[in-house]
Amino acid sequence: MYEYLQIIIQIRLGLRDREIARTGLAGRKKCKDVRAKAQHKGWLGPNTPIPTEDALNEVFGKSVNKSPQSAVAPHHELMSKASQLQ
Repeated sequence: MYEYLQIIIQIRLGLRDREIARTGLAGRKKCKDVRAKAQHKGWLGPNTPIPTEDALNEVFGKSVNKSPQSAVAPHHELMSKASQLQ
C-alpha cells in the first residue's frame, strides 16, 4: 500500500503520469489506474485528507498483512516421507 500512497501523494503534488514513471515509482499505466481510482474516491483534492491504509486496501484490494508462502510448503509431508526412505 505504501507504493499506492506514494503515487497518490505525487499526483496531489501535481506530477503527471510520465513524470512519476520517470522516477521509477510506477509505470504510466499503473499511475493512470491509481489516478482514476483516487479521483473517483475524492482523494486528489488539496483539502482532502490523505487516505488511510484501510481505505487503500479497500480500493486496491490487497492485504498488507499477507506473508508469502513457500512453494515447497504444500509438499512438506511428501518431502519428509521421501527423506526418511533414503
